[in-house]
Amino acid sequence: MVNLLELRNGGRFEAFCKALLIEQYPRFQAFSAPDSGVDGYDDLNDTVFQFYFPEGAPRKDKIVADIRKVLASGAPPKAWILILPKATTPLQTGWVNAEFAGTPVTTAIWGKTEIEKLLRRHARVQAEFFPTEVRKVIQRLAKGKKPCFGDAEDWQAISADESHELREFISK
Repeated sequence: MVNLLELRNGGRFEAFCKALLIEQYPRFQAFSAPDSGVDGYDDLNDTVFQFYFPEGAPRKDKIVADIRKVLASGAPPKAWILILPKATTPLQTGWVNAEFAGTPVTTAIWGKTEIEKLLRRHARVQAEFFPTEVRKVIQRLAKGKKPCFGDAEDWQAISADESHELREFISK
């Protein structure tokens, strides 16, 4: 459906996650750095969200450090959810479960599959962060930017005659 790695960096991934969770949870609150391991919170469900866009494989030390910050805060939430741009692994789930062992906190890791489920419910967020090529062109035209040489890939390029015909069609 979408390639979450197209978001390219942690800041863009965080903005995407916040937009998606605001749509999903009416009482979702996003937090800014320093966030003590909490990127967002839904007070209706007492759920903490942590977003993590690793450059490579998710690092255990980073995940565990964020969990420990939440647990050290004094009042643990009912649920803690880690959101990753890739599919989760049993190993990652094991790290999380081990850190929360002995606490009443329920845990989850949302990867690509769960995020895609949410995107199906919230098409506006998908259109904002993953616009189709047609939507990108329409957005450029709406901003007054005309198509120019080099916009198309070689296999998408049209001839001068096709360009002329297309201009006449659009003018009508």
